[in-house]
Amino acid sequence: MNPSETIPSKVKGTQFYKINWHAIAPADELTWKREPTNVHDSNAIALYHQGIQIGHIGRDLAEQLAPLIDENKVDMRVIVQAVTGGESQLDLLTNRMKTKHHGCNIEIKLTYTANYMDQFVESENPYSQELYCRPDGGRDGSGMMF
Repeated sequence: MNPSETIPSKVKGTQFYKINWHAIAPADELTWKREPTNVHDSNAIALYHQGIQIGHIGRDLAEQLAPLIDENKVDMRVIVQAVTGGESQLDLLTNRMKTKHHGCNIEIKLTYTANYMDQFVESENPYSQELYCRPDGGRDGSGMMF
């Protein structure tokens, strides 16, 4: 079984899309699509609920994930944790009701593929628990301590 990790995050840019927030529920799985030709961010990863775009993974996280996705080093699932916001509140300065923008908390579940794991090799010492990282990305048997 390949190693995995879960990263908590939020959907970014939801204010730019018409979203039926009542249709999104915790445990819903979002689909995603890499957007390497996105004019704002070549690492962009768009998020969709039932085929309708609702936003993107944040820029900093997308910068880390995009190369892993592009090189087929991770399988990724995106799961809704909570829909937030949408409540109305009285703005004391203007004495008007304001509606808070909706948001969406997500968990990004990554499973590292064999393509990723190939860069690591076990020590030749059968008693050692250390892993060595191959400086060439796993193409030959030489290695450096990881």
